[in-house]
Amino acid sequence: MSPRQGLSARVIVLFLMIFMLSGIFLRVAWGGDGGVLEADLRGLDYVVVVPSGGGDYGSIQEALDAVDENGTVLIRAGNYTEKVWINHSLTLMGEEKGKVIFKVDEANVSMIRVRSDYVSLINITIDGSFHNLSWYEQSHPVTGIEIVGNRSVSYDNIYISHCNLTGIFKGIKIDEASNVSLINNTFYNCLQSISYNCDFLEVERGFGLKVKRNKFVIDLNEQHSGFMDIFIHGNKMSIINNTHISRVGVRGNGVFIRGGRVENASIVGNTVLGNGDIIIDGAANVTISGNYIQNVMKIIMRTLPFTISKTRLIMSNTIINCDRILAYVVDRNYIVNVSSILSCDVLNNVILGFSYIDSYGRVLNNTMVNGGYVIGDVIGRNHFSNCEGPINGIGVYRNSIVNCTKGIVVRAHFITIPIEPRIIKDNIMIGSGIHVNITYCPGKEAIGNVSIINNTVDGKPVVVWNFTDNLEITGTMNFSQVILLGCNNFKIHGIKISREVTYPIIQVGLGEGGEIYGCDFGGGDPAIKLEKTREVAIYGNRIRGGRSGIILRDSSGIEVYGNIFEVGNGSFYDSGSNDWYSGAEGNLWTNVSLRDEDLDGYGDEPVRI
Repeated sequence: MSPRQGLSARVIVLFLMIFMLSGIFLRVAWGGDGGVLEADLRGLDYVVVVPSGGGDYGSIQEALDAVDENGTVLIRAGNYTEKVWINHSLTLMGEEKGKVIFKVDEANVSMIRVRSDYVSLINITIDGSFHNLSWYEQSHPVTGIEIVGNRSVSYDNIYISHCNLTGIFKGIKIDEASNVSLINNTFYNCLQSISYNCDFLEVERGFGLKVKRNKFVIDLNEQHSGFMDIFIHGNKMSIINNTHISRVGVRGNGVFIRGGRVENASIVGNTVLGNGDIIIDGAANVTISGNYIQNVMKIIMRTLPFTISKTRLIMSNTIINCDRILAYVVDRNYIVNVSSILSCDVLNNVILGFSYIDSYGRVLNNTMVNGGYVIGDVIGRNHFSNCEGPINGIGVYRNSIVNCTKGIVVRAHFITIPIEPRIIKDNIMIGSGIHVNITYCPGKEAIGNVSIINNTVDGKPVVVWNFTDNLEITGTMNFSQVILLGCNNFKIHGIKISREVTYPIIQVGLGEGGEIYGCDFGGGDPAIKLEKTREVAIYGNRIRGGRSGIILRDSSGIEVYGNIFEVGNGSFYDSGSNDWYSGAEGNLWTNVSLRDEDLDGYGDEPVRI
């Protein structure tokens, strides 16, 4: 063989060897049948756990320890009782949601402990519902997933998705961790211990928490005394589009969200059905918006002392059958059957059925039906129907008030030095009126700052005089109510009211010297009300109607005589010792409990109030 022929033969042999090795590589890589042979291709960045054998590992912990940084551990379907630690960045994934089950077989454990950044848990089920705990074990409960750092170590970027946590005392516990995302998980029937109420999710010192599209379900009997979906304490959190369902028979023992110090958080678009209170005790820049909330006890956002000016807003929610709402701002909600709303601002809501609203700010642009009283510094542009009505702080203006038992209550007794003005202006009332309360008023200088301007009751104006003496008010004048504040030597006579009304007709406060005579009141609640007033004669009037009468509060030197009272004596009140019968000339009373021997329809003896 020539040298040239030998070289050619060697080239051919080398080429064949390269070709054969390439074929072997391709066959190994693609498995000869188009599928990837996992271990050969991956090395240790992707390992498989099969409990019955045949995978890369039979133990999850062994696989977690062996897999490369940022690798993936795939767990085949099966039941596992391991308690595992994750100490470096990786993904732990079940092959199918609901098929990879960590079963709790003892108490006082955490099933999965995360001690690293950049960890993902996907398609994992942790089930403690089958395990019958002893009395001792119940006092040492189980945590499903624990992500807990310390003052020197904090874990970041944890992702938990499509996991199920069932019958666990504490589903997920997070402390000293940031940017944790919980997406599309299901929490079912957290298991209550004898010592503590259970939590689905507990977050202490968290930052950047995202809880989105999860489902929290409690389906237990009435003996379940307390549970909590989410406990949060941290900054920059979002709780979005989750669903809470509680079928516990006892109302008031469940919480959807309980917060400690929470800053810069959004609770948006969640559905909360039954026993799902929202309570945040220290809130700054927190918004509860766009949620549907039904059959809960309370929604409360209390302020942090050093963040008084920051927003706490309950906005654009639908809230049905709730006992109490407390927040900094309540804005544009649809609220049905709520006992009480305590807030700084209550804005643009529809509120159907409530006991009371107690606001330290503005109550504006709301529709309120079938409720109690409303307190606010400024109450404006609201529609009230079948409520008790507003109680003013600084101003009540441009409201529509229909068939409210109290109408507008002017609390002059809350005015202190330095004196703040009280303005009641441009309100339209139907079947309701204005009640002035000066029982604890510090003096005339206070009521001098009460301005009642341009209000109407049943289409007629409310006439008000402040510090005007020698007035004469007659029946020829067009008015619905007469209010005299600090007026002396007045005369009111000839007024005729032919129908039953539910507000005071004549109110006099801090006046001295006057007469009310020759009037016919067919209604009023009461017809005549005197507070802190002296030396007034009330005589020759006829007062009738179911709730009509005379109220004398903190007044002296009042003479009430020669009147016809066609109402029960329970419609009258005198806190002092005024004269109701003027010696020989008393009043005529119609009352079945009085002696009427002459059968004239009136009692034979004077009535002492």
